[in-house]
Amino acid sequence: RYAQEEYAEAVGELLRAIELGPNLIEARFELGRVFWYAERTDDAIATWRKGAELNKFNPWSARCREMLDQIANGGAPARVN
Repeated sequence: RYAQEEYAEAVGELLRAIELGPNLIEARFELGRVFWYAERTDDAIATWRKGAELNKFNPWSARCREMLDQIANGGAPARVN
């Protein structure tokens, strides 16, 4: 239960960051990781897809694409601290 509360808090903070800076792709990458470990995998995938689409030249967009490839191949993101 405690971990779920932490995930909910992290999701809220990251969503606020994205609301203030819609092109903040790093926040989308991290939000995807939080969703993944909160067992919201569909939300994680959708978040990384959006991050990957925002700016193909941005390094964080590239990381979103890499994460999508990694999970498509059976991998998982690094655990959120």
